[in-house]
Amino acid sequence: MNRRILIVSLGVFALALAVLFPLRLALGGALGSESPLSARQVAGSIWAGRVGDAMIGPERLGTFDVGLKPLPILTGQQHAMFERLNDPDGPLSGTLLPDPDNPGVIGLSGQLGASRLLDPLPIDSLIFDNATARFENGSCAGASGTMTAVPAGAIRPLVPSLTGPLSCAEDGRLQLSLLGGEATLDIFINANGEAESILDIANVPPALAVPLGSAGFISQGNGVRLVGGGRLL
Repeated sequence: MNRRILIVSLGVFALALAVLFPLRLALGGALGSESPLSARQVAGSIWAGRVGDAMIGPERLGTFDVGLKPLPILTGQQHAMFERLNDPDGPLSGTLLPDPDNPGVIGLSGQLGASRLLDPLPIDSLIFDNATARFENGSCAGASGTMTAVPAGAIRPLVPSLTGPLSCAEDGRLQLSLLGGEATLDIFINANGEAESILDIANVPPALAVPLGSAGFISQGNGVRLVGGGRLL
């Protein structure tokens, strides 16, 4: 075979392999075996694929169109765009940085169910508004945007919602500091996705002390506190 024809043929093969590289293999390699993210169906290529019935731990995420952005690859980075399709919880979109060593998300907007994500915290859902969080070498390297937590159960009459910004804590974790009425909620997330949450509610009416105690809250003066955890990445 002519050498030029061989080089051209290898080039065409390499290009086709890159364009059609299966999304299933790419996700498996990027997320790793310990990631809480999973999906029942994965189809298409890394440039234009679909992830069906996605889950994060015990929480349902829905079905997404996903695809890598070409330009960041030139600098050795991977930026995977995602957009949720026709879901009861509405739209959810952003850009995932699927690097096990330097994970992150850019421009996350939409609603995420959280009734079991931060157990035993009584939170029904999380609503993100252009939220960005990046980790580098195990520490939070940048955070912006806001998040709203919608409570559930016994605290909902006291706290309709809690809202606040994303920032980097001094210890290198991502911090979300949310306020709502008489309540404060601090969520700390490390580079491995492990989360710690602390919910404080002040001036709790005596009539609610018993149901809150049954839900795991501990009395603190005229208020209560609940500590929870989970994994989000």
